[in-house]
Amino acid sequence: MKKYVFVAMLIACVMSFVCLSAAQKAQTVGAPKGAMSDKTQAGSMGPGTVVEVPSSDVSYDPTAAQIAAHEQVLAAKSKHLAPPLGPHTTAADVARPGGPPTDVSVQQASPEYAGNTFTVFKKSLINSVCSGCAQSSVNEPSVANSGKTVVETSNWNIAYSANGGATWLNQDPYTLSPGYCCDTEVVYDPDRDVFILLLLDYAGEGVSTNGLTISIAHGLTPTSWCTYKFTGASFGEGSTDTLDFPKIALSNSNLFLTWNDYPPNAGFSSSGLARFPLDAMANCAGFGFSYLTRNTEFTFGLAQQPSSHDQFYWVSNWFLDGTVDGQNERIFWWPDNSGSYNWVTRAINAYNFSPVACGSPNWCSRLDARYESPVIIPAEYRAQANSAFAGDDILEIAMQAGPSGFDANNYVVFNYFKLHSLNYIGNDQLWNGSQTFAYAGCAVNERGYVGCSISEGANAPGGFILLQDNVNPTQPWGYNYLVGGIKGASAWGDYNFTNPWHPGGGPFETVLWNVSSLGKVQPYYVVWGRGTDTYDFNRWKSK
Repeated sequence: MKKYVFVAMLIACVMSFVCLSAAQKAQTVGAPKGAMSDKTQAGSMGPGTVVEVPSSDVSYDPTAAQIAAHEQVLAAKSKHLAPPLGPHTTAADVARPGGPPTDVSVQQASPEYAGNTFTVFKKSLINSVCSGCAQSSVNEPSVANSGKTVVETSNWNIAYSANGGATWLNQDPYTLSPGYCCDTEVVYDPDRDVFILLLLDYAGEGVSTNGLTISIAHGLTPTSWCTYKFTGASFGEGSTDTLDFPKIALSNSNLFLTWNDYPPNAGFSSSGLARFPLDAMANCAGFGFSYLTRNTEFTFGLAQQPSSHDQFYWVSNWFLDGTVDGQNERIFWWPDNSGSYNWVTRAINAYNFSPVACGSPNWCSRLDARYESPVIIPAEYRAQANSAFAGDDILEIAMQAGPSGFDANNYVVFNYFKLHSLNYIGNDQLWNGSQTFAYAGCAVNERGYVGCSISEGANAPGGFILLQDNVNPTQPWGYNYLVGGIKGASAWGDYNFTNPWHPGGGPFETVLWNVSSLGKVQPYYVVWGRGTDTYDFNRWKSK
């Protein structure tokens, strides 16, 4: 496959932006060097529809006919392939490690005092009493909380807890959307005390119910959901298109939604991003919104950031305009009060853009480089060891890397940029010589520290949690191989999510999972942090 022989030509293309349309060539004034801008488009949405969803002590259990129909839908959806790779790096291009390997057999250094200890506050098996839980090994889990109220979602269930995860009740996602397929996510907005739930609707190519459902529930009543249904037509695309691989994230005032557009029986068309007003959605009202679509990048990664930010950032590493994949990053930003967005393309240290198979069966069969997990952080923790940050805020991006000259397995690269200039600083690698790390999903808490959840393993993948903070500002970071692999799976992913645990300000939460010896998915609700977070966790876990 073509790669570095084209580098000189392609970098020239990127620097001169001759690959971009005339409408995208507006230089931004007073912005980072090389920044470009373009205008967004406008849409509108009517008031939401309130749906009261019944609860059960067992999860949704599909009938044989529903299972058969669902398998047909997933088979059709699997045809939504990534676009062909253009010029990209390979293992031969990468030889330098960015730190020591993360090895479960090596004990972390003892902290200065017991309060600094890496602490797992909660690990509970969700739906442990359910022998027929409807869950897929392509689990795509997510979890958020408001004190003792916790909402978890994955393929194909919604579970919630009114006692901090001690016990769980379940909801049928098909009650919210009869066309529901997969690709779930939930976030919590503490400013408005609402959970926001995302579901992908897909019932086959060209089906009228295809689209996305976004549902809002208040913190103490996660059974009464205000639902909004979006189709491709909402964003100037085909009304029956598949809005695949959707994700959501928050800024001060807005909810952001991204997707990859696939017209019926066709390949990838464009990546989209929409901005919705949170105040209107929290009140189940109608609203106007803004959106953009681009065909020069495949997949956007949405930044997780503290609520103090009123400018939203997102990134892409998969280019369709000739830019070399694996040695460049495109960074976008959109002020909350603006109808235009901006972007720059920055060169980074090369990493292998082509993940390889792992294990037998190959649980990495769905793994590619598209999923990135950016966070915006103050430079406090890592500046203790790297003066290059110079006190600026930092954009940190976790991204998937294939094998390299120092590791034959897939691993995770963390790239760092100064936020205001978007100048590149460098990178770290999270790697291990005997197993794969994949699907890193990271979040930032109110203190500016970073927590990540990661799938890991050789033949039998499990779950791994990571903490980057002032106690471990550089590698080896705080970590725990928390959920071991039991049985391999030929399909795994397609992402993990981490969220800050509210309202404590310190802990993080995620859902890790493995597959039992009976072939059943076992999802675990996990909350972790430092020993110094114990007071906050104990204070709020039952309120």
